[in-house]
Amino acid sequence: MDTKLHNSPETFDNVRAFLMNNFVGTLSTVGPDNSPYGSVMYYTVGTDLTIRFLTKKDTTKSQNIQHNPKVSFVVFEAHSQTVVTVEGEAIDITDTEEASPIFSELIKIVENNSESGIPPISTLIDAGRYVAYSIKPTEIRMANFSRPNDGGYDQFEVLRFE
Repeated sequence: MDTKLHNSPETFDNVRAFLMNNFVGTLSTVGPDNSPYGSVMYYTVGTDLTIRFLTKKDTTKSQNIQHNPKVSFVVFEAHSQTVVTVEGEAIDITDTEEASPIFSELIKIVENNSESGIPPISTLIDAGRYVAYSIKPTEIRMANFSRPNDGGYDQFEVLRFE
């Protein structure tokens, strides 16, 4: 992925640290009838800030991505009052080398952070086979609402990708 940035390396590092220290976000997609759809899910993040996640082929989110790959992904951290919004394109990476580590990374995250230790998507028995997606970001916005805000400008950081 081309990661030409229009912002500072410090912004890139801040966003990457935030995304790597969290593990649940909300994926927003658009259906064939142009209706919005949101799904809370576990995710992993690549060093290039690609968001990776699993679902099943026959879920609403997967069907929506097949119709329109443009997505938004939001991660919120309550104690720091920080939110990161990733806008980009979801790409099916199921049959690539990139997909293999996602399964094991997500299993570790779920085992360490849930009572059941079972990924929620695995409970959807009739939803088809597993599919892995990567979100190639076009823009990432980070807002930290606990920062001083003389005019609010130091609360926001933006990364744009070409």
